[in-house]
Amino acid sequence: MAKYFLSFHTIFIVNENIQWLEEFIIYYRYIGFEHFYLYNNEGSSGGVGYGTSTRSRRGYPINTTTTKKNELELNRILNTYKDYITLIKWQPRNLQGEIEYKQVEAVYHFFKNYGNHSEWVALMDLDEYIFSEKNIDLVQYLRSIGDVSCLQINQKMFKERRTITSDLISQDFGCLNATISWGFKNIVRCEHFNSLASIHHIVLKENCITITPDSKTLRFNHYVFNPGCIKQIKSVKEKLYLKYFPEINGSDNGMLRYKHIFDDYINVKKPLHEKKCINAFCKFFRNSNIDNNGGTHCCIACKKGKNAHGPYCERKSYS
Repeated sequence: MAKYFLSFHTIFIVNENIQWLEEFIIYYRYIGFEHFYLYNNEGSSGGVGYGTSTRSRRGYPINTTTTKKNELELNRILNTYKDYITLIKWQPRNLQGEIEYKQVEAVYHFFKNYGNHSEWVALMDLDEYIFSEKNIDLVQYLRSIGDVSCLQINQKMFKERRTITSDLISQDFGCLNATISWGFKNIVRCEHFNSLASIHHIVLKENCITITPDSKTLRFNHYVFNPGCIKQIKSVKEKLYLKYFPEINGSDNGMLRYKHIFDDYINVKKPLHEKKCINAFCKFFRNSNIDNNGGTHCCIACKKGKNAHGPYCERKSYS
């Protein structure tokens, strides 16, 4: 029997993803994922279609050698979520000795080494958030679909995460006014996996079934849209002879329903005077002066449980 019902597999560059990694883990754990297989492509030179060692495939500058600051943050996250993460050092090399991305090979590596640990696995990226407009329970949905062995899900493009200035990429709602019917990603039943035609197309064992749920039931929000995507979308639409081109100034606030799950995460990231007083009945921020119990409370009196706040309480309310 598999150890986990639902897991997540991805390859990542630490410097490129670390600032959003904890948000990603918090979200996916909330919707039912039990384990994450994170393939660390440290030192990658990229490869065909995957950028270079200095520039991502989306055109953004990167350094694929992890900085000390980001290494410390990664270690903190690994320690915090140690029961939920398996970190794999993924450094396949080409004939010149250069480390490459090798996404397809990483999927095969997962199934060979960890495939029997999970009943289902999502083969996706860290900027992709599975979402249901109908608010289905993903785990229950997977348990209810009988003989189906693979879900091929469509994407909806949201703003490129590097252009988002708020603390949470999932709480920025700028997007295209359309669901894109290409660039599928897959959630696959591990024991029925056979091979990959591409990272977007799973080949299952004989007589196994793939379905594509309607986009209201299941899709993934892809935080990737930038000007470079416009040319790609236009090219695909022209090839498919479709008569419309999606608007790029849309808004979709469906993820707002999950805002509350990040409260503790956001509170930890804020400076002391922007964090909530830990007194459950207090509606003020912590004091900006740590000597007045800015470390934990809005004031000394509140910390001591008195009915009135002290003379040094700044009384800055978050309610």
